[in-house]
Amino acid sequence: VSTLIDQVSQNFYGSNVRYTVKAAARATGISESRLRTWERRYGIPHPGRSDTGRRQYDDADLAVIRRMAALVDAGMAA
Repeated sequence: VSTLIDQVSQNFYGSNVRYTVKAAARATGISESRLRTWERRYGIPHPGRSDTGRRQYDDADLAVIRRMAALVDAGMAA
């Protein structure tokens, strides 16, 4: 929880916040496995990677995820 709070407060002060797949899943309501599947199958979203290869989502990625989820919920094929 403190990591998420730190990310939110950093974002408030204008720094480029990066979210882990777990934090992105919590923020968007989309499961971690679904996020990975969408990335692998459709290239959506296209998060950056850390030096160790871990996904790093930013606010634009979260917006894309939310839009994709809304379209799928509305009946569009992924």
